[in-house]
Amino acid sequence: MTLENENNLSVEEEAALWTARLSDGPLSGAQEKAFVAWVKRSPRHEQEIRALASFWDGLDRMLAEDQLKAVRSGGFVRRNLPRLAQVAAVALVVFGFFSVYQGSEAPTEDAGFEAQYSASIGNNKEVTLPDGSSAFLNTDSQIDVMYSETSRTIRLVKGEVLFDVTPNKNRPFVVLARTGVVRAVGTVFTVRLVENKVAVMVTEGRVELSSLSLPGSVLDDPDSISVQPKTLMSLEAGQTASFSDKIEAVSQIDADMIEKRLAWRDALLIFDGESLGDVIGDVSRYTPDKIIITSPELEELAISGVFPTGETSALIHTLEQSFGVSARYSADGTIYLSYARN
Repeated sequence: MTLENENNLSVEEEAALWTARLSDGPLSGAQEKAFVAWVKRSPRHEQEIRALASFWDGLDRMLAEDQLKAVRSGGFVRRNLPRLAQVAAVALVVFGFFSVYQGSEAPTEDAGFEAQYSASIGNNKEVTLPDGSSAFLNTDSQIDVMYSETSRTIRLVKGEVLFDVTPNKNRPFVVLARTGVVRAVGTVFTVRLVENKVAVMVTEGRVELSSLSLPGSVLDDPDSISVQPKTLMSLEAGQTASFSDKIEAVSQIDADMIEKRLAWRDALLIFDGESLGDVIGDVSRYTPDKIIITSPELEELAISGVFPTGETSALIHTLEQSFGVSARYSADGTIYLSYARN
């Protein structure tokens, strides 16, 4: 790959960064101008952005100066850019950063494999990937998969997934989760999107955490593109971490806790002294039912027990029988929890 700018990023990588940013939501006015200026800087720029954006039906319209409102609204890009195209764009930059490929002894049969998998609310799904790795999707989760000769790239669109990776030092296994990057060779780990952070738990082996943040200054100024994934730390078996553009928290975790956190594979949720607020937050991931705590003092009520995922009735019954909680059901199905005396 020939480098063509003073910041040591190729035109392909610059195009990938722009594609990733466009797919992430609306641009500011300054970013719109920077994008158009970058595209028009040379025919090569337009060629590369078109290659990455080959799935976009209205690229000409988007690049027209008087039609930039389509970019500003974010609606056109979000609706028409397939997630697998986003994976390809970001993977171009990420793989360059993790450049460990030395060449395979034989062509990989699964090169060019692309697929999308999802699990609905209250359900889970286990899939076997073409290299023998597996992905176990928790409730309301979705992944995009793209395999090439040199890399295995997964984009976690939403939810939580347990990965069991077949070792292959020549083909990095990379999970993209928002701007978080989790790289493994052969290991077992979970990746979960939690609000604006990425949570990772390693049960076997080791993974490397990195951040692929796109600072506003990079995209506001078309001449200042200088972005590379930033290595944050290595995470070993028995460790968990949450991160975004930096590590937020790291903790050790024992085998019993790991099994507890992975009980969802057996359609179970196990609690051991967690606050009711946290319990409701976890239970709500597995059901469309909305549960609201109306008595503030209930938030910190310690709850222990084993409950089937997606079955709120078992939890509500336990709260009513053992904790003096009253449950009121509204016409729209929302469940309101309060102390019985209230």
